[in-house]
Amino acid sequence: MKTAPVTASSGLIGSEVVAALAAAGWSVHGLDSNQRAVFFGPQGDTRWNQRRLEKEVARDRDPDPSDRPRG
Repeated sequence: MKTAPVTASSGLIGSEVVAALAAAGWSVHGLDSNQRAVFFGPQGDTRWNQRRLEKEVARDRDPDPSDRPRG
């Protein structure tokens, strides 16, 4: 599986990139500092979008990586 880091992943464009990559089968690692909340206050907070993406984007997480085959 391909992996992609996405900066500003909770913002307007970044969240769409996350959704598109995940739909295409990529493993996505989102990075967002939520600076909109700093600049614009509570109404600029993007954490709601982060939580939405965490629920909607399927994540293939292995709770115990030591079980993976080595090769």
